[in-house]
Amino acid sequence: MNRLILSILFFTASFAQAGQDFDEHTLGANKLVSNKIVRKSLDEPFAQRILETPYTAFYQVDGEVRDNKIFLNKLKSKSTYPDESLAQIALGVASWIELPSYSTGSRIKPRASAYIALFKDVLSDLDVEGVIGVPTSVDADPNTLVVVVVKRKDNSKATNSNIRDGNAELGLRDGSDVYLFELAM
Repeated sequence: MNRLILSILFFTASFAQAGQDFDEHTLGANKLVSNKIVRKSLDEPFAQRILETPYTAFYQVDGEVRDNKIFLNKLKSKSTYPDESLAQIALGVASWIELPSYSTGSRIKPRASAYIALFKDVLSDLDVEGVIGVPTSVDADPNTLVVVVVKRKDNSKATNSNIRDGNAELGLRDGSDVYLFELAM
């Protein structure tokens, strides 16, 4: 009996310690961002690096449904870090992402939120595939990696085969995903 109690305590303590490995102002420590989405969408070494690297700025942008698409365009001010000085860049990046809104016959509109982290001059040593280069008016090499974690809050996530089939290989049943952009600031 004592051995069973010790095993349970050890198991519980290992989980409690695993959740506290991230420093403040990282995606891993941010309660709004699901580490599971990042880990399932990116390669493990890169996902770990993204989760543990402190970001320069963080914003939450919520989406609204128009014409069967979810447009990410509403900045949530209380989730910004450190201030709203780079909010227009975050809104601009979020506006490039259009998500389909699957109809379920319900009057409850599907929603999505984008959690946008800007990493300036931090992750330039990584060779990352799938990064979308953004042309800017600045004649400089890209120096900022923008990570956009989109979390779908779709009321049809349990039954809609379009969402399940499209994301089954990632294990993301609700259509959540991670997008990477690189730009010069």
